Amino acid sequence: MDALYPKVALATVRILERLGHEVVFPSGQGCCSQMHVNSGYLDDALPVVRNHVRAFTAADYDVAVAPSGSCVASLGHQQPMVARAGGDEGLARLAESVAGNTYELSQLLVDVLGVTDAAGQLGSWFPHTVTYHPSCHGMRLLRLDDRQKDLVRSVGGLEYVELPDADECCGFGGTFSFKNPDVSAAMAEEKIDNIVSTGAELCTGGDASCLLHLGGAMSRRGTEAATVHFAEILASTQQNPLEISGPVELSIPSPSSRRRFPPSRPSTPSTPSTAASTTAPTADRGVL
Repeated sequence: MDALYPKVALATVRILERLGHEVVFPSGQGCCSQMHVNSGYLDDALPVVRNHVRAFTAADYDVAVAPSGSCVASLGHQQPMVARAGGDEGLARLAESVAGNTYELSQLLVDVLGVTDAAGQLGSWFPHTVTYHPSCHGMRLLRLDDRQKDLVRSVGGLEYVELPDADECCGFGGTFSFKNPDVSAAMAEEKIDNIVSTGAELCTGGDASCLLHLGGAMSRRGTEAATVHFAEILASTQQNPLEISGPVELSIPSPSSRRRFPPSRPSTPSTPSTAASTTAPTADRGVL
C-alpha cells in the first residue's frame, strides 16, 4: 500500500483512530511475498516471509489490519506453505499465528469492531454515485461476501449502483497481467464496459492492484469514471471531504490546502458522528 496508494493507509488510520483505537506501525515490515510466490520463486519468498513474521511477532498489538484483501489472503494461504517448502516448520507455525490475527479492513470493522453503519458510526459522507468491484482474493480466499459493499452502501449521501457481472475478474491477477498482457487488457475492457454502463462516477473496491489496473485502463480509454479504495470513501466526512486528485486516486487534503468539492447531486446526508456506536468487542491497540 505504501508503494501504490499511501493515502489509503492514511485513510485506514483515520478510520480506526476515529473509533478510538491506537494504531502502530512496525517499521521492519515489508512485502508479504505474494509477488514472489505467484511467480514461482519460493526460495526468494522465504526470507520475505521470515521478515514479515519477525516484524509482526516482535510488535506489541492486539490485532493487525491491512486495507488489501490479496495481502491478507497471502498471509494465510501462502506464507505457511512457503515456510514448509523451505523446511522451516517453526516459521510455518508462527506465520499461521500472525495470519490468524490479521484482518482485512472490512473484516476488522464488521466482524471485530461491529461497524455496520458508516454514516452513523464513522461519520462517513460522500455524495457521489458509486459502484463496487469485488476482488478475486477477497471473494474466493477471504470469503468477504458483501462486507465491503455493505459498508460503502451505508455511507451518507452516497448513491450506490450494482455492477453487472461483478464477480468476474478484472484481469489483473498479479503477475498474470505481465505474463498475459493482451488477455489481461481484454478482461479489463469488459469490466470497464460494465462500470460505464452503471453511470457511476467511481468504481470502488478493496484491492489496490485491481484499482490500479482498472484505473489505468480507464485513463487510457478516456472514460469519465475513475477508481477509489473503499477506505477513502469511509474516511470522507462533511468536515473533511475527499477530493478527486487524479484519474486513479482520491486524496484526503490537509485542512490548510483543502478545496471545495461540490457534490454532484443534491443530497441530504445524515449527521455524522465521530464516536463508534458498537457493542462488539474492540481492540485497544491495532497494527497496520
